[in-house]
Amino acid sequence: CGSSYEIFLQAINAVGQGVPSPTVQASTRGEPPTAADKDELILVNATSATVFLEAWPTLGCPIINFDIAYKPQGQPQWNIVGSQVPPREEIYISDLQPAKRYVLRIAAHSDAGTTREEYLFATRGKTGEMIPLELIPEPTMSMMNHYGILVPIAAGVVCTIAFTLCACVVFRKRNYTGYKGAETPAAKSLVELENQRN
Repeated sequence: CGSSYEIFLQAINAVGQGVPSPTVQASTRGEPPTAADKDELILVNATSATVFLEAWPTLGCPIINFDIAYKPQGQPQWNIVGSQVPPREEIYISDLQPAKRYVLRIAAHSDAGTTREEYLFATRGKTGEMIPLELIPEPTMSMMNHYGILVPIAAGVVCTIAFTLCACVVFRKRNYTGYKGAETPAAKSLVELENQRN
């Protein structure tokens, strides 16, 4: 379903094989799944979300399975709901926090290909009221994300300062050695002149 093929003909008889015909490109009907509409796919309350997998259009090729994960918005770690989940009507995601933003990631696999999509949604308030996404503040960057940015910057600054100090020390040492080298013969000649006068 939804695959491409190359076809050629070659005649064979008692005498031998004939010359192969020119290759012809052909495709079976069907396309990868289309991403589902969020309003038809996700139903939320204050602490859970229901995902209706049947909302994914198939476009001629049946969906083989789904990979599903979610995370709080702004967090790096995904929580795996299921891998190679067979097509079925609904999946439940529990233990969510009220009035909080989440990201749902779904990959739908069929013979024609894979479609991946991410959906941003928000849970309801504690009393069950629907809160628009615009009214729920976006999460601030976590401390681990701050460290992930600050540590490389600090390391770069420290390396730059250390390199600059090393370069200054080497440069001064060379100049000082050259000065001493130039000063020593002059000092010797002054001593010799004083000795000759005496």
